Amino acid sequence: MGSAATTVITIRPYVATDVAALTDLFRASVREIASRDYTASQVRAWAPDNINEERSRPSRDTKSTWVAEVEGRIAGFSDLESDGHIGMLYVHPDFQRRGVARTLLAHIEEVARTNGMRRLYTEASITARPVFETMGFRAIVPQTVTVRGESMTNYRMEKRLEPQATASHMSLAEQYHRQFAWRDWSRALALCPITHGQQVLDLGCGPGDLSAELAARGVAVTGIDYDPELLAAAQERAPGTHFEQQDLSDLTLPASFDGIWCSFTAAHFVDFDTTFARWCTFLNPGAWACLIDIDDLLGHEPRSDATRDIVERFYGEAFEKRRYDFRVGRRLASALENQGFHVTITELADRELAFDGPASPEVLKAWRARFARMGGLKSFLGNGFTDFTDSFVRVLESPQHRALCRVVCCVGRRSY
Repeated sequence: MGSAATTVITIRPYVATDVAALTDLFRASVREIASRDYTASQVRAWAPDNINEERSRPSRDTKSTWVAEVEGRIAGFSDLESDGHIGMLYVHPDFQRRGVARTLLAHIEEVARTNGMRRLYTEASITARPVFETMGFRAIVPQTVTVRGESMTNYRMEKRLEPQATASHMSLAEQYHRQFAWRDWSRALALCPITHGQQVLDLGCGPGDLSAELAARGVAVTGIDYDPELLAAAQERAPGTHFEQQDLSDLTLPASFDGIWCSFTAAHFVDFDTTFARWCTFLNPGAWACLIDIDDLLGHEPRSDATRDIVERFYGEAFEKRRYDFRVGRRLASALENQGFHVTITELADRELAFDGPASPEVLKAWRARFARMGGLKSFLGNGFTDFTDSFVRVLESPQHRALCRVVCCVGRRSY
């Protein structure tokens, strides 16, 4: 078994001394990444050698700019104007497909909501359009623009921001979609031996965000879930994908799949080894499986010994009554190994579940919404539920906050 490093992305405000680095990043991004979708003459016009750094400095009066850093290196940047316009979104070639663009857009959306904005809009290049769509933007119309005498195509795109004063009033699909940007999906997907044309099961597909990501990589996806509301959202999110409503503990499928993707689903099966063994009967020889789940969801410090005891007793009750396995993350690898897989274990970064320091306002709202869904915890705590959740949120707000919770990703490969 091995362990790969996670991608920890830090967002900070732009400072004037960043201008040279951002100019170089912009030029590299256009020339090495956008060149896949634009001609050489268009790329030269878009990112010439003689960019004026002073003119490239963001206007502090009309826009705010943020820089994404990974391990101390500038990985990307984006901006937001006072009317909701996003003028720039660029990621360095060294940090492509690691969640940098999505993290920047999630931060911008959080800022926009905090400031009462009702719409975000942009002019996205052919290259950038997919990441904006992943974050919920829709293309309004293609347009032709002229840059230094060269005509090129981009897309007017927008995202309407509905008020979120009470996150618990959002639909479950909306809550899951919001959480999508906080997960390190790019890292997990990169660990999977995905090849074009594979037939892959997305088990517990929810609202279809990961089905769409898999399909974008050339995979033929069959998404399975039991919740009709989530399946309706999935069909809208990934219209070219096949979805079915089935009980995951009693699947009926042809034995012809090349891979299984299963994220944040295993914990619902307290005897997951048995459930997973049945899933594996639908796999071809040489198939792969990716299992992702949480270990110790409520493991966040600082907390008292009494709180720690409450959490452990709640975990035990949930497991004994076969509702949920809060420790399933540590059991994923053995489930794979028992079915003949060679396993790689990775801990994923997560801005909602596994992070240190104070949580953002949007993450705190998400935790409030999560607690509202946890009927088992309400029953277990009775009249103490509100005090427990209020205390928990204060821990998440604290600069001293430290997560014991882990998001575990296990990728298994079988030999032919």
